Amino acid sequence: MRLQLIPMKCFRQSVRARLLTSKLGSLVLLFQRSPLVQMLFPEVKLLGGAGLGEATKLTVATVAGLGAYDTVTGATEIAQAYPDPGEQTVPAFAGGQLNFVFQVTGTPSTDKVSWSVAGLPPGLDHYDLSPVSTHLISGIPTEQGSTTVTVTAWEKPNQTGASFSQEFLIEVATPVITTHPASKAIASGTTTTLNVAGSGSGFTYRWHRGVSGDTSSPVTGTAGAGPTYTTISHTGANTPANYWVRVTQNGVTQNSNTATITIATAPAITTQPASITIPSGATATLSVAASGSSPAIQWYRGASGVTTDPVTGATSTSFTTPALTATTSYWARASNAAGSANSSAATVTVTTADPFEQWRAGQFNASQLANPQISGATADPDGDGFANQDEYIFGTLALTRDTSPLTFSITGGNLSLGFTARQASGAGYSGKTRHYSLETSTALTAGSWTPIAGYSDIIGSNQPVNFSTAPAASRSFYTLRVWLTP
Repeated sequence: MRLQLIPMKCFRQSVRARLLTSKLGSLVLLFQRSPLVQMLFPEVKLLGGAGLGEATKLTVATVAGLGAYDTVTGATEIAQAYPDPGEQTVPAFAGGQLNFVFQVTGTPSTDKVSWSVAGLPPGLDHYDLSPVSTHLISGIPTEQGSTTVTVTAWEKPNQTGASFSQEFLIEVATPVITTHPASKAIASGTTTTLNVAGSGSGFTYRWHRGVSGDTSSPVTGTAGAGPTYTTISHTGANTPANYWVRVTQNGVTQNSNTATITIATAPAITTQPASITIPSGATATLSVAASGSSPAIQWYRGASGVTTDPVTGATSTSFTTPALTATTSYWARASNAAGSANSSAATVTVTTADPFEQWRAGQFNASQLANPQISGATADPDGDGFANQDEYIFGTLALTRDTSPLTFSITGGNLSLGFTARQASGAGYSGKTRHYSLETSTALTAGSWTPIAGYSDIIGSNQPVNFSTAPAASRSFYTLRVWLTP
C-alpha cells in the first residue's frame, strides 16, 4: 500500500514616629500606621505648633512610664513601656495590631547606643526611634504561640563597649476579634456604623472614643455594648475621630484596632478614558483616574451618565473590554460618601478590516509586517512548509514550525489518521467557523478527491478526530481539507 498525505489549503478572507519634642523636653510619639495608633506623653497638651494639626484635638492614650531618660544614670535596664509597663511578657493576638514599646535606662551615653533585636515572630518589625533609648516593635503577628525576643543594647556605636540584654516573651493568642472595625470617610454631617466580629459566642463589648487602649471616653449604655456602634454626626470640626472596641470572650479580652472617621472629599475625574480603534474580534483596555477620598469605580456601556448597562466586575481604574465586533462606548463613575463624578464616554471603534490582515497584525511585529518575504500571504517564515495563508486557515502560528495537521500510523495492519479540529477564535476569526473534511483518492488528479463518510464536514471546537481503516488493495491517497466560513 502506498500512502501520501497532502494538506490542502482553502483560503478565504474573512490586544513610616515622628518624634516630636515638646517644649518641656518630653517625647511625643505619634505612630501613624494602619490601623492608626497614637501613644503620647502626659504633656500631650503642649503639642500646639508641633505640626500635628487636628491631632491636638484628639483624646489620646498616655503611655505610663514612658519619659525622657537620656539624663538618667544608674544600672542599665531594658523595660517594657507599652502595652504592659514593666512586664517581661508582651500580650498579642494573631491577626491583631501589636505596638510594643521598650526603653533602656541607666546607660552612660544613650545617644551612642546601638541595638540588636533577635527572635521576632512573623509579622513583626523593629523600628529605631529617637532618642536611641526608645524602640518600637510593631506589626500584625501571623502565628499563634510564645516567642522569646532578645533585646541587646550596646554602649557605643557599631555594637561595641559594654552591653546589656533583656528577654521578652511575646505571647500570641488565638484572636477574640476576627474582623476589626474599619476606618471610613463619610459625608459631612452624617453618622456611620462601625462593626466588629469574632468567632464563636459569649462575647461582651464596650466601645470607646479615642485610640485603641484609651479607656477614658467609653460609650456608655447599650449603645456601646454591642457588636455594632453608630457614631455621632461628624463634620470637619470634630474629625478626624477615633473609635475602638474592647471585646471579651470567656474571660479573654482583646482591644480592636482603631477606626478613624474622616470627612470624605468628593471625587473628580482627573484623567478621562480615551477612545480607541481596534480590529473586529479584538479587545481594548480603557483607563480612568479620579481624585477624592478612595472613590469606588464602576464602568458602564453606553453614553456617559446612563447607568442601565453596568459592566459586571469592571470596578477598577483600568478595564479591558471583551472581544468586540461592533463599535461600543464605555464610561466610568467614581463615587464615595461625598458624591460621584462621571467620566466622558470613550468610543471603541471596531473596524471591518480584512480578517487575514487582522490575523497578520497579531502574528508579526511592525518591521515584519513591512517585509512581504516574512509576512506575505505566500511567505513561509518558519520554514515548516506552510505558507502564512495556510497557517491562517489551519489556525497555526506563523513564526513557529508546525508539523502537518494530519498525522498517521499503521498498527496491526490498519491505517490510523488523526488531527485536532481547531476552533476559529482570536484576531481575524470573528464570526468565522473552521471546517474540516478528510478525503481520499486513488489518483492525484483534479476532482478525484472523495470525502470519507462521517468526516466530510467537521466543525472545529478543539476536539481530536481519529479515523482508522484497513489497507486498500490498491494505493490510496488521503488529504485534510480545511476552510473557513463565512
